[in-house]
Amino acid sequence: MTAENKRTLGVLSVGIGSVATTLYAGVEAARLGTHFSIGSITQVNSFPEEKKSSKSLSDQIGMMPLTSICFGGFDILENNAFEAAEKADVLSQEDLKAVEPFLHTIPAFPGIYRERYLPGIKPVFVQPGSLGDQVSAVRESIRSFIQTHACDSAILVLCHSTEAYLPQESAAATITEFENAIENEDSLLSPSQLYTYAALKEGVSVINATPNPVLSVPALLKLAESSQLCLAGSDLKSGQTYLKSVLANAIRERMLGVRGWFSTNILGNRDGEVLNNPENFRAKEHTKKSVLDSVFTPDEFPNHYDNLEHQVHIHYYPPKGDNKEAWDSIQLFGWMGYDMELKINYQCKDSILAAPMILDLVLLLEFARRSGEFGVLEWLSSFFKFPCTTTGVRLENSHMEQLQLLHKKIATWQSAGVE
Repeated sequence: MTAENKRTLGVLSVGIGSVATTLYAGVEAARLGTHFSIGSITQVNSFPEEKKSSKSLSDQIGMMPLTSICFGGFDILENNAFEAAEKADVLSQEDLKAVEPFLHTIPAFPGIYRERYLPGIKPVFVQPGSLGDQVSAVRESIRSFIQTHACDSAILVLCHSTEAYLPQESAAATITEFENAIENEDSLLSPSQLYTYAALKEGVSVINATPNPVLSVPALLKLAESSQLCLAGSDLKSGQTYLKSVLANAIRERMLGVRGWFSTNILGNRDGEVLNNPENFRAKEHTKKSVLDSVFTPDEFPNHYDNLEHQVHIHYYPPKGDNKEAWDSIQLFGWMGYDMELKINYQCKDSILAAPMILDLVLLLEFARRSGEFGVLEWLSSFFKFPCTTTGVRLENSHMEQLQLLHKKIATWQSAGVE
């Protein structure tokens, strides 16, 4: 093993629900050799295709091996990763039993709770005291985790519940303003923003896999830059919206017209329960609808996309559990205005799609920072519904252009000859 491979990477998740525990279990299963990391681009041996190798992309470049990763997390409902995985009911009993000893070793720290951002959920495992007290406790938990596991570096992944949508976000332009807002118990500070602040202050980079507004807060962007830490986000693009972004760009390339796009899905996990609240759903709707905004541009092509009706719906249906089912009905028109229709039915496990993407994000971000990058990593935009830039403005949702940014970055690393 090289010196780099002897390093330890700590991964702390905010939320140890279905996505996080599926990530933990899948990494351990890969380490045990019982399952290959299907869905992960870093674990395959020919990416991009022209760079053939007997090694995985991760090994070609010198990313952290899976054996060097340790996990921890924060939650307001769960304090045991194994029990959380049982409750999530994503994995089979056979797979869960195989990783049970490992899941029992993953610590869960009490989380930050603000009722206005998660109404209807009764927390049982929270940090006490003022906002300042809670942030200090989170920082202490991060330090304790890093010390206990002798981590050379650490990454915080926001993969907790969608917070209620507030049209007015924290406007803190400087870290001083942000810290004053904490002291004043500012209602515009969300748990996501507080976790991000705490992580950055402890030298920990952050991945925002949620739609919660973090990368739009100027103070947090400046803190990442000044601390030479990395940020990536927002809102993981894993299932229905991933397919939507691919199809929308294909339709645009063929210059077909679109009258309407109706999207709906049903799911029964904790995410579905939280999104059953209208204010929490609005936050998710905001990022899911944004995917088409920069693809179908009526100002540029009024004959094709003027008055396009785009609807997004999510329904909480407990019997479905993590097995989400999504439908899309797309009203198209073509030559001489004749109508056509495309219908899609997608049945998937949300967490099975999300877990390998988070693994890739963690490994790519850690290697980028080790290579001297910091700030918002715009070349990771293909992973997100609402990809942001260093200015806090989202990138255009051209799927092929986003992939080209990722492929170009990886090709640069491969050309460097890091083996």
